[in-house]
Amino acid sequence: MDPQSWVRKADKAGSQLKRGGATDRDRLPNCSEEATQRSADRKTGFCRRPALARLAAMPDKVTWSDAEVLCAYPTAAIDQDNVAHYRGRLLRKLLVNCCCECGWWHEPPRPVCARCWSDRVEAREVSGRGVIALLTVLRVGPPVPGVDYGAGYPLAAVELVEQTGLRFTAGVVGPASAMRIGTTVELTWTEGVGNVTPAFLPIDVES
Repeated sequence: MDPQSWVRKADKAGSQLKRGGATDRDRLPNCSEEATQRSADRKTGFCRRPALARLAAMPDKVTWSDAEVLCAYPTAAIDQDNVAHYRGRLLRKLLVNCCCECGWWHEPPRPVCARCWSDRVEAREVSGRGVIALLTVLRVGPPVPGVDYGAGYPLAAVELVEQTGLRFTAGVVGPASAMRIGTTVELTWTEGVGNVTPAFLPIDVES
């Protein structure tokens, strides 16, 4: 497929996502060479440009289309409600949906406010600071670069300072034995297979 055809396919995928119609990932452009080989019989297009997932670390990249976000996170369940959050990840910003009417934050993303039922909802940046409200340690799981399940991988629901009860779940950097409920944490970023993922870093754990 020539580059112009891929761009047309990517634009179409992005417009479908905005309308909420692109729920079948087989209809979207795939930017992984390995995945394109596996999906050749699905009659999907693929990207002959450099893999967009590898571009996630480029500091001068300031805008990402919906199609590019999908390519950067090929295994994530991205839809019109959370695509802004994943776009924020590529910019190393933690975006959480907030109601424009009453100012109520809510996570996971929803199309309407759970407090006033307004549909004027937008993704806004949060500080990423908070305290661990729930904590679990994973001993098994899918292979992830940098994750050692043998030593235990701490996963926490952190109550953010922006609002009581507003919690965001992510991994915590550091030994599992040092983690406690109530530990104060701040936002950090980890890089996986070509993309960036939010995580939390304890700031009051004794070493």
